[in-house]
Amino acid sequence: MNEYLFYGLTVLVFAVVLFFMRFAIPYMQAALEHSKLKFVAELANYAVKYAEQTIVGDNKGTDRKALVTKFLKELLMAKKISISAEQIDALIEAAVYAMNLAKKV
Repeated sequence: MNEYLFYGLTVLVFAVVLFFMRFAIPYMQAALEHSKLKFVAELANYAVKYAEQTIVGDNKGTDRKALVTKFLKELLMAKKISISAEQIDALIEAAVYAMNLAKKV
């Protein structure tokens, strides 16, 4: 009887470990990536607002975007988060769009 109980517990522990490796680890990795992207999006929002207030004048969009891009790249390198340039551009454009929508309301 003791031998069967040991084999049963071994199978149960093996099944729990398999379940954890199959479902829990990928879920935690996806949640971590989502939190990183959310963090970068918040940084982009703050950087866009900062650039809007510091670089004053008309037709200064390229200067503002260059400032925000440089700031985000430096900060992401310091935090060791790798995001492509296209993703950074998309986050900046989304932040600018959201800021312009907020101004209209």
